[in-house]
Amino acid sequence: MRTILFCLLASFITACVSARKNGAAELVDRKIQNEDSVLWNDTLLQQDKATYSTYAAYFADLPLTLSPFPVADYDYAVASFPLELNADSLRAKGISIGFYPNPDSDEVSLEMAFFVVTDDSLTSENSFVQSRNYPYLTAQGMMCFGQYTFDWIFVQSPQENAYLFVNMKLFDLQFGKTVLVYPQADGSFYYRQLNLDPAGYTDLEKYQAEVIELLMR
Repeated sequence: MRTILFCLLASFITACVSARKNGAAELVDRKIQNEDSVLWNDTLLQQDKATYSTYAAYFADLPLTLSPFPVADYDYAVASFPLELNADSLRAKGISIGFYPNPDSDEVSLEMAFFVVTDDSLTSENSFVQSRNYPYLTAQGMMCFGQYTFDWIFVQSPQENAYLFVNMKLFDLQFGKTVLVYPQADGSFYYRQLNLDPAGYTDLEKYQAEVIELLMR
C-alpha cells in the first residue's frame, strides 16, 4: 500500500513554480498565495480529501493527524527510500527523505537519513512525505521493533534549516544528517549523529556502506 500511496501523492502535483525558492520575499509571497482563496488549487484539495478518507487506516498510525488543507499551485516532487545496514553484529533499518530539484528528472536530493539499530525484527512501519508544505520539506512516520516504537517527524526549510524529532528527542541536522538510535531494554534509547550527508551520494548502497564503515571503526 505504501508504494501505491506515494505514487498517488506524486500525481497530484501541478505546475507553477519550478524549484524551491530561498529568499524571504519569496516565502512571504508564498504565504500570501496560500491564504488567497482565489489562488487555491481545488483539484488538489478534493484529491487530498478523497485520499485521506480512502487510506484513513494507514494514516492513523502516523504521529501527526493528517487533515486536508488548501494551497496554491506548485511544482514540487518529494520522495522516501528504505535503508538497511547489515554487517557482522550491526543490524539497522531506516528511511531517507528527499526531494527532486528538477521534478522532470530522476535525480533526488536526499536531505536526511534515520536508522534504528537493533537485532529485533521490524514488525511494522509507516511513513508519509508531504509536498503540500512547499517550499518546505516535511515528513513523518513510525517504526516498531517488538516492544520498541519510534515516532519521527522531519522538517526542512528552503534555507536548509532542518530538524528531526524522534520520540521527542530533537536532532538539529546542521550537525549531521545521518541519525541512528539504539533502543535499550529499559525503554530508553541511545543515539549517534553522523556528519555524513546522504545528498552527496547517487548510490544508496555506497552511502549505506559508508555509514557501516564509520560505525565499525
